[in-house]
Amino acid sequence: MTFVFDPYSHTWRPAPPSARSRADAEACEVRRDRVDPRLRDECERVVRMASRSLGLDPPPRLRWLPPETPSVRGVVFTPGEIWVKVQPPGEARQTCLHELRHAWGLADDQRRYMALQLDSMAARQADADAFAAAWRPVEAMKSTAGEPLVHKTVVGDLQVKAGSGAEVLVTGYGSVFGPPADHQHDIIQAGAFAASLRTRKTKLLVEHREAVGTERALVEDSHGLLGTWAVVADTTVGADVVKLLRAGVLDSLSIGYVPRKSQPLRDGSRLLTQVDLFEVSLVSLPSNERARIVEVRHRAPSAGAPDILPELRVRRMKRLSR
Repeated sequence: MTFVFDPYSHTWRPAPPSARSRADAEACEVRRDRVDPRLRDECERVVRMASRSLGLDPPPRLRWLPPETPSVRGVVFTPGEIWVKVQPPGEARQTCLHELRHAWGLADDQRRYMALQLDSMAARQADADAFAAAWRPVEAMKSTAGEPLVHKTVVGDLQVKAGSGAEVLVTGYGSVFGPPADHQHDIIQAGAFAASLRTRKTKLLVEHREAVGTERALVEDSHGLLGTWAVVADTTVGADVVKLLRAGVLDSLSIGYVPRKSQPLRDGSRLLTQVDLFEVSLVSLPSNERARIVEVRHRAPSAGAPDILPELRVRRMKRLSR
């Protein structure tokens, strides 16, 4: 048996096994309070921020492996936690991002992996490496006056059809009017967007992170804020977005806004009577469940392109109509 010196307890102990299973990892886990505070806090901050970028809420739990763990820098057994070996800060940060991308891909029964056609371990490793190398922290989005934007996500009625050139048109409700309150205890009053719609056009983002398209039309109707946006599909991000739309992973819309006028209600919720709208995002996690799918249309394919709306959304609509 091989022994290693533990600098935290100043004792010799058996060398840890390779973390081939969750039981192996738990048998040699380094307690959080025994990890260098600077390394621990920085890695936990990166995991929180990158999780927001990926739309993972709550973020996976970060757990630690001993520095002498052989043949591995990090590992994911379930989407809810990532394991990272104690290592120098720069390497630990990259490992956190790498394993976080794996957790993102494994969530929702691997629907994201399937949507991006990442069928082999080599392809998934390359995807995680690319994410870890490219990710940068994103500051909180602000208006032109420097005010932080509020982000609100609702389920939208997404209709996706092939557009001219390299565009994909997405139509859906960014917000729904009236009670009951959403999960953030807000109710948006009809007409709340009127002044803002006369002021500027919105940009289309994905997960409040990267711009992927532009507004084609945006109006208030009796139900809510209805709009159409064009996704630029001939970019790397845009191509991924289209695949995730096809798979039904991105089936919701979220608005980024600054509240201008509001009033508290007796039940503790807030009525928003005027908001300043800046951006709309394609997201995967809904907040207002009553803004459900009301229609699914299969469009005739254009130039040989496959139908974009997945059968998953048809089945979901049937369940909701029962």
